[in-house]
Amino acid sequence: MIRPKSPISLQIELTDFCNHNCVHCYNFWRTDDSWKKEADKVNGKKLLDIADKIIDAEVFHVVLTGGEPLVVPLHMLEPLVKKYRDNNVSVSMNSNITLVTPEHVDFLKKYGLGILTSIISSDENEFDSVTQKKGSFKKFNDKLELLTKNDIHVSANMVVDKSRVSKVYETGKLAYSLGVKGFCATRMSPSNENIKNYKSAVLDNNDITSMFDQLLALEKNFGIPVATLNAIPYCALDNPEKYSSLLHRSCMAGLTSAGVSSKGELRSCQHFNTSGGNVLSENIRDIWDKMFSWRQEYISQSSCKSCIECTHCGGGCRENALKMSGELFGEDSVKRTPLTKRLSSSNATENIDAIKIYPRMKYRNEEFGGILFKNAGAYGFVDLFSFETIKNLYSRDVITQNDIIEIGSNLPFVNKQYTNNLFNNLVNNKIAYKEN
Repeated sequence: MIRPKSPISLQIELTDFCNHNCVHCYNFWRTDDSWKKEADKVNGKKLLDIADKIIDAEVFHVVLTGGEPLVVPLHMLEPLVKKYRDNNVSVSMNSNITLVTPEHVDFLKKYGLGILTSIISSDENEFDSVTQKKGSFKKFNDKLELLTKNDIHVSANMVVDKSRVSKVYETGKLAYSLGVKGFCATRMSPSNENIKNYKSAVLDNNDITSMFDQLLALEKNFGIPVATLNAIPYCALDNPEKYSSLLHRSCMAGLTSAGVSSKGELRSCQHFNTSGGNVLSENIRDIWDKMFSWRQEYISQSSCKSCIECTHCGGGCRENALKMSGELFGEDSVKRTPLTKRLSSSNATENIDAIKIYPRMKYRNEEFGGILFKNAGAYGFVDLFSFETIKNLYSRDVITQNDIIEIGSNLPFVNKQYTNNLFNNLVNNKIAYKEN
């Protein structure tokens, strides 16, 4: 499996502190009002220094998160976002949005920043109970309406435990009514040491199926894009083919993504305290070289090796495995037996004679060739010939198979099959679309 020279995307924790105290949150050490006192301690220079290191490592995309990133004063946030944007690094934000002000709205509009927010439940009492903040449900609804009415792109994610799995549909319906552009339902990750009995809260196989059924119903009834943000083993479902549109996420920790703590610690997964090194004192690529892909390590020693979908699925979530089995490379709690038949979406190869590349593509040289990048959910790895050829042809309105074959006429491997596989790669990874 290909591993690039540095992360493609990073989650940057601007601060550990938050105005909520959600019972499932992996940053579980804060106290109720500590964020008010700690907000003034945020070091803007350190955030800019971390940004310089990320830019030097040619990272494509950063997610500003926390804690709660809007704890950070605007006079620190704005130069930070500007620095990333000026250096061709795309930026988004994860926020509970309850601290949003009209000034934040202006800031978000100025830089075209999208937000992924956390929606706890459609039930007010349940919402306030999980955040441990009375009135948080009403404040969330008010702030979400403020953002969407000002054309800020907001998607919502519901963290789902066993007590709330039956409310996925109603919560998605509420989010849709408030103007969100996409809705995710994601099983609770068992990271918070303060939760004593995880087995009573973590979703089982039937719960995963119920969650997915509700997501598909939301998509059908409201036309809203739906997804899940945690790696689910394909074999967790009795009929994975039915849910193939939701099974596109696998563990990318240490493979293409990582997290950076507010102190500069580079971690394969932002839900873990284990650090590979500090980006303020070491080069990110040097730290990255010392780290490894959790997914690759797990597959190499597990029964997943015999599964026909192992390269797509990756075996589930390592965080779940650690908490539920006691071993980082143990088994995800909903994993069952390896699949023997591919999903139809994995076999999808069609004849594509011509493509158009989406605008604002970015690219990065790699030992294996290069990366073509549209956004954090749309990128592809290609060999050196394809990398240089697509770069050179990028400005064309349409690229045909004959264009590629003509340029590579002196290379024996550049033929109809090679170019068709390339075009399928670019289309499937949403870097290009078919020209009719």
